[in-house]
Amino acid sequence: SVFVAENRDGHWRIPYTDILFFEAREKRIYLNTENQEISFNGTIGMLEESLPDCFLRCHRSFIINREKVERIIRRENLIKLYGNFSVPVSKSYRHIMREL
Repeated sequence: SVFVAENRDGHWRIPYTDILFFEAREKRIYLNTENQEISFNGTIGMLEESLPDCFLRCHRSFIINREKVERIIRRENLIKLYGNFSVPVSKSYRHIMREL
């Protein structure tokens, strides 16, 4: 299945398997794959509710695809994703590190 993002450049259909993470910044949501970043309007809370179970919130501003986790660095509260991306884990979401 696919995630559909809409912005002024058009509609984007991105397979869930290609998505590494979502990030909320500058009052927008950014969808990140290994090769591109697409921004669209929305809130991270509403996005979290609409995503399948393979996505996991790890920070107030980040939702990761758990299938793209390469490594967890507990002492630095970081999750390393494929494609050399690093995503922080906030204190309130540290319990998810055990799930992974």
